[in-house]
Amino acid sequence: MQKDIKLNNVKGVLIFLVVFAHLLGVSKSGLENMIEFIYSFHMPAFIFLNGYFSKRPSIKKVINLILLYVIFQTFFCVYRYYAGNFSVIQFTYGRPHTHLWYIVSLSSWYMLAIILKKINTRKILKPALLILLLGVSFYSRFYADEVIEFIKMYYSNMHTQTLSILRTFVFLPFFLAGLYCSRDLMSKIYSLLDKFKFKLFFTLAVSALIFIILDFHHDKFDQLFFGFLGYQKFYIENHSYTGIVFFHYSLAMLGIFLLLNIVGSGKNKLTQWGENSLAIFLFHMIFVFPLFTHNSWLNEQNPDTRLVFCFTMALGITSILGSRAFNRIVKYIIYPMKYLELFYARLFNQTDKNDEYKKRHIV
Repeated sequence: MQKDIKLNNVKGVLIFLVVFAHLLGVSKSGLENMIEFIYSFHMPAFIFLNGYFSKRPSIKKVINLILLYVIFQTFFCVYRYYAGNFSVIQFTYGRPHTHLWYIVSLSSWYMLAIILKKINTRKILKPALLILLLGVSFYSRFYADEVIEFIKMYYSNMHTQTLSILRTFVFLPFFLAGLYCSRDLMSKIYSLLDKFKFKLFFTLAVSALIFIILDFHHDKFDQLFFGFLGYQKFYIENHSYTGIVFFHYSLAMLGIFLLLNIVGSGKNKLTQWGENSLAIFLFHMIFVFPLFTHNSWLNEQNPDTRLVFCFTMALGITSILGSRAFNRIVKYIIYPMKYLELFYARLFNQTDKNDEYKKRHIV
């Protein structure tokens, strides 16, 4: 039970960082370092946990995610028009709105988990498939631009963000790491830091952060961490593709490791946020999208003021959307498959009762 509470607390921290980072992105001048730091590990950590909780994948989960994507992609197509982001209402489903890429990628990862479970008994095929997937994931951004240009010959609207295809490959290793992380291994990760001096790991984390700030350009590194653009967008002179991507993955794994060790296992507000992270994730952009259009007043503030404003606003948004009251209201929307099943069960049950009644009263 303690482990479950701890992981919910970790999810609580991560979902707050998702909201916080999106708010920072509205007016990020002078706050690039903070955004880079958050993006270096927060989505990899979320994906790792989703993999860890996917030990029993099912097609129902995949269908639920597809329904969620259709519902919220449709909603935000309309909402962003009224928020001033778009000049016309246009229903597009090929390129997800900002945060909805994660829903699309997650459905793909769940499908992959189902396939991997099916071939669990084949000892040679499964390791070979995993090695192939990891290799494709690692080098996906290196060949992304060429592959996209080739596909454009047949589908002109193709982009690396189309159905979140590139991000699905880029972040796949974190999902697989979580999927094959056992409870025993997770327990060891929790306690491993206790065997070393915290100062050592703190020094490593700070050193990595300094390396980010001093050795890379903000615009280049943003594209690396976001994961949706090819190598040409984050090419850095005197640094190889292999070295840059390996650094990305290593920094993310370090962030996941430190987060799992630092976050406590006591029940608190973070626990509630973690339990209700799906609702927070799906709805928080309602507050963010209007700011992209009406942010002139925010741009006039100095970075410190904007940082405090975004942090405070993120706390408020996360608290409202993570509340039990809000989740009771939206539970029918965020778990559509579950309530469709209940609806059909009641419908068929009522039909059976009517048929039985008719049979009993046939003259």
